[in-house]
Amino acid sequence: MAKKIGLGLRFSGEGFRELDALFLLTQENLRMAQTVFMTRDRDMARRLMEQKVTIRNWNASPRSVT
Repeated sequence: MAKKIGLGLRFSGEGFRELDALFLLTQENLRMAQTVFMTRDRDMARRLMEQKVTIRNWNASPRSVT
């Protein structure tokens, strides 16, 4: 993000909302990982892995900036 600012690039409103959503998803992912670590809950571990795939796919898709 700092690199984009240094280049004078900015996120669109939609891009910023996507970034914010990804941040919130990442926070939830961390909470789930901590819970799985402490409780060894297999169902939650499965959901955590599904979320990781969602994040990985989001990161792999191209984004445009203006």
